Amino acid sequence: MTKFKDLGLKDEVLRGITDLGFDEAFEIQEAVIPVLLSGRDVVGQAHTGSGKTAAFALSMLNDIIPKKGIQGLIMAPTRDWPCKLVLKLKKWENILELELPQSTEDKEWEFN
Repeated sequence: MTKFKDLGLKDEVLRGITDLGFDEAFEIQEAVIPVLLSGRDVVGQAHTGSGKTAAFALSMLNDIIPKKGIQGLIMAPTRDWPCKLVLKLKKWENILELELPQSTEDKEWEFN
């Protein structure tokens, strides 16, 4: 397996990955992160739990400049999935000085 440090992610993102207890990338992450970092679009398919969400999220987080307004948009076919995604990305708020939307219990969005 390839290590995240070999995929071209910036140091802040690598520190966050390490802080969250990860070191090696899954196959889908290894395949798509370098392509996404180059600015190209990707269509990927992998089994549940294989790291697809982290593959696109880490690539997006890598390019975000803190305190510079909205820089990313994630569209999803259901309301439930983005709410779960925001909860996962919340772990990155302090690591990268991000401001993410707050998800309330009734799954409505509240932007700060």
